Amino acid sequence: MSPHQAITKRVHPALHHLITDDTLLSDLGLCMVDLLSIACDLEEAHGFMFDGEPEQRWLTVGDVVRAVEAMREGV
Repeated sequence: MSPHQAITKRVHPALHHLITDDTLLSDLGLCMVDLLSIACDLEEAHGFMFDGEPEQRWLTVGDVVRAVEAMREGV
């Protein structure tokens, strides 16, 4: 599961066209509970655990993408 897929799963279909790396997660109607669910989905799908509470640092779709890339690279 990619970050975009995890986000799309929780966004209303009418907003799917807005999902780009620059889009604010709040503009997609996502709340902290949604972000926590996205983090859990990504951890489960990729077999890693984010450090701390990454959803607290995520503001944009790109932030989620970069967090997953960093975990994959072991940064």
